[in-house]
Amino acid sequence: RSEGFVEGFVIAVSGRRTHHTGDRFRRTQLRSSVHSMVLVVSRRTAVLALSAVMTAVVVLRRRKRGKKARFGRDWVAVPFSRDLYGLGDHVTKKGTVITIRLAEKGDAGSIVRLVQGLALYENEPLSTVELSEADFKRDLASKFFCLLAEEAGYAVGIALFYESFSTWQGPCTYLEDLFVEESHRKHGLGSLLLKSVAAVAFARGHARLHWNALDWNTPAITFYKNCGATVLDEWLTLRMKRDAIASFLGLEL
Repeated sequence: RSEGFVEGFVIAVSGRRTHHTGDRFRRTQLRSSVHSMVLVVSRRTAVLALSAVMTAVVVLRRRKRGKKARFGRDWVAVPFSRDLYGLGDHVTKKGTVITIRLAEKGDAGSIVRLVQGLALYENEPLSTVELSEADFKRDLASKFFCLLAEEAGYAVGIALFYESFSTWQGPCTYLEDLFVEESHRKHGLGSLLLKSVAAVAFARGHARLHWNALDWNTPAITFYKNCGATVLDEWLTLRMKRDAIASFLGLEL
């Protein structure tokens, strides 16, 4: 055997019997019974061919299990089911195309707008939202994560969440805000966002997804129950604001 044959990469090609000569193909063997060629190419060509094949395999695997997204230092493949959940494009009940994606630093303005929209929905003044666009930009992807629902590049829904910890079960996902603008309600976006956050929690191996709901928001509570959530009637939410913390410690603000 020639040195080129031993060190090369063998490619089988079916088709007409054609003889190639020159440096590119160091050896050609014809099989008359099946009209095929076994071509032995250079090591460089072999490496390029193998690299292309491996890249195609990786892409196909990622498409099957979902899109990879970065959460802090970790990359995870978020499960995807078209029109149901996951990062990517979905068709709503109204036939519109909605893109669910992970928010980036440049989306801080959209996050502020949607969080303020949630405050108004909950009958709170805009002054309730004390954080600025710069604050959200600073803390995004380090202290919290956010999924945006976009139509034609404009954010119409938001799901803001972060990692919490249970001493009984380990890491969990806490959903801080879930909001869809009034013009896009009853399109299935609330379910799409909630399921997408659940897909993230599942991909990250978290023990549970938990959140709060206002007791007067009956439609939302009914929706959450239908999704499989459990209402913990025996638990109360307790809160101590910064001024109360200072008073508790005997400190001045």
